[in-house]
Amino acid sequence: MHLDPGSLDVGLSVLAAEGSSPVHSAQLRSHLVLPRGLAWDTSVFFSDRIIYPVIPAYTRVDTGLTWQWNKNVVFSLVGQNLLKDRHLEYEDIDITTATSLVKRSVYAKLTWTH
Repeated sequence: MHLDPGSLDVGLSVLAAEGSSPVHSAQLRSHLVLPRGLAWDTSVFFSDRIIYPVIPAYTRVDTGLTWQWNKNVVFSLVGQNLLKDRHLEYEDIDITTATSLVKRSVYAKLTWTH
């Protein structure tokens, strides 16, 4: 977005619209099936900096190992945002919604079906 040369818009509307999303972003995902009912998933996400509001670029890595013990029981261990202990993804400058500071996390999941 750009203002016309004769525009009377003196607000931040163009800056807010043009600078509120990253110029570059990328994702790389992998799914590997291993022996004995194991599977390994990994994802790498990159987001370029955002100009308005100012949010630095970040890279995030998530990975998980899943074991299917039998047709009814599956166990997963997952780690998210493993490169840094936290990163900012969104900041609300109008204070109408919550700012999102994504923290590193690890969780286990047990799924049992009958």
